[in-house]
Amino acid sequence: LTLAAAQTAPRSVSGEALRDHPSRVSEVWRIATTVSARGADREFEAGASLARTDDRFQQLQANGTSRSRSDDAALRASFAQRFSAAGFRQQARITAQAARGWRDLRRERNDRGLAGPLFGRDGLAATTASLTVEDSIAVTRTVSATIAAARISARRDVTDRLAPACTTQRLGAAATVPQASVRWAPTEVFAVFGGLSRAVEPPT
Repeated sequence: LTLAAAQTAPRSVSGEALRDHPSRVSEVWRIATTVSARGADREFEAGASLARTDDRFQQLQANGTSRSRSDDAALRASFAQRFSAAGFRQQARITAQAARGWRDLRRERNDRGLAGPLFGRDGLAATTASLTVEDSIAVTRTVSATIAAARISARRDVTDRLAPACTTQRLGAAATVPQASVRWAPTEVFAVFGGLSRAVEPPT
């Protein structure tokens, strides 16, 4: 609706909407599992997940209709060991994560609410992996410190699947991310926390 129509008749429907029947329907399902084992001085955790997303977005005629299907898989494993060194109680942890996603996107003309000719088709394959190592040190009974570093690697493959083009562009990035923090907890109900870290964002 135009601003004037929305102000004078807010419950009315524009002619474009009546003609093109805009709507959006999405369906998502996900399955995940985890396992863990703990001992006196060590612990292990691992998990995996699978997800699928189906999305149909029927816009007004000028933008057309988009249909997409995405499949995503993720793995994670973490191992921690507690020990004493140089007179300090410490916990070292190593965590590995990996994720892979596939997406197929189709763009069609919206012919008065019906699917028209296909005018665009894109594929995206996204891969992200990271390895994190951290050490937590009990400096005193009330003060603890944590230092960590993570190596992150990402790759994105974007494909124009509309024949006869079928071209692919690859984007990649890798970075090392440091982290450090200090926690002071003089009582069980009061704590002060400070940290410093660097963040990166993989290409989209």
